Amino acid sequence: MNPDYGVAYRNRGIEYLARGELELAISDFNRTIELEPGLPSPYVSRGFAHATLGDLTAAVEDYDRAISVDPAYLDSYINRASAYDAMGRFEEAISDYTTALLLAPNSPTPYFNRGASYHAQGDLQNALADFKKAVSLDSSSAPAWYNLGVAHEDLGDLEQAVADYTQAIAFAPEDINTLINRALVNSTLEYHLLAVADMDRAVQIDPTYAKAYLVRAYAHAQLVREVQSQADIDRAVALGVDHAKAEKSITEPTPSP
Repeated sequence: MNPDYGVAYRNRGIEYLARGELELAISDFNRTIELEPGLPSPYVSRGFAHATLGDLTAAVEDYDRAISVDPAYLDSYINRASAYDAMGRFEEAISDYTTALLLAPNSPTPYFNRGASYHAQGDLQNALADFKKAVSLDSSSAPAWYNLGVAHEDLGDLEQAVADYTQAIAFAPEDINTLINRALVNSTLEYHLLAVADMDRAVQIDPTYAKAYLVRAYAHAQLVREVQSQADIDRAVALGVDHAKAEKSITEPTPSP
């Protein structure tokens, strides 16, 4: 490798990053920056490596540098916002996602991420609006449909939440958390047979997932299927759930994931 060719170090650093060899990646990004200080991407890549290592302050500093080099580089804002989210600095995250949308107004990612930031703040209406925009831009995004369902559920629109979770499941049919959420909402709506069907699918996907048995135990109990409910409780206990907690699950639904 040419020792004076910065892009080669950047490319090797990205390979190290993909393999999880973060310190080696950082070393290569350092060298890239020495040779090509006017490129924003090495700062962003190094920032991502720092964030993965848990050093969010160093990550933000790198994203700041990337923005100073090129204020129109989209990934700088998205990555810095993600770091702010991890630090609980949601207002700053929202500001960066908003800037990202000025640069890429048809990208679903900033809408999805900003919606998550709004949701973390308890701003459900703005979260809902952003998740709706995200699915309008990428209607096959299971995470966006899932988060839209969570927002509708939190707002009390349970029928719409079920519809959203159903869309998410269409694109990610083996996502157990979505199946559990839909089952819980269906049980709240007293559609207990539908809840049982979802948990039948969940335990087929992962027979060791104790929570699925607890959710199904509750649905069976509401349907006065005492034998099936007790069997699910016993299975959850065998998987390590506290017996008292398992018994309680038949009197009140298990919280969402």
